[in-house]
Amino acid sequence: MTSRTVERLLDANVNRAAEGLRALEDVARFLLDAAECAAVAKELRHTVRAILPASAVSWRDAGGDIGEGIKAADEGLRPGPVAVVRANAARAQEALRYSDRRNQHR
Repeated sequence: MTSRTVERLLDANVNRAAEGLRALEDVARFLLDAAECAAVAKELRHTVRAILPASAVSWRDAGGDIGEGIKAADEGLRPGPVAVVRANAARAQEALRYSDRRNQHR
């Protein structure tokens, strides 16, 4: 594995975690009117984003991403808001757990 590969992997997982946290922030903000929860989610999202430098965007290779076209049959289908919250919480947790394991092996 090259350093470029590791950089792309870290960027993808940080981005995935931040996206999951953003969805949770939006649920707290717009569905629950829970300002404190929204603020905590926003703070966590910004903390996660700060893990990598702003220049990490240059690590991306969207055009060369072989997984871009791979879609699951049930992708994007959620039966309701609770399922959306669960899916995004799991997404953020999974991404952060993977990023943490990668950092431990450095």
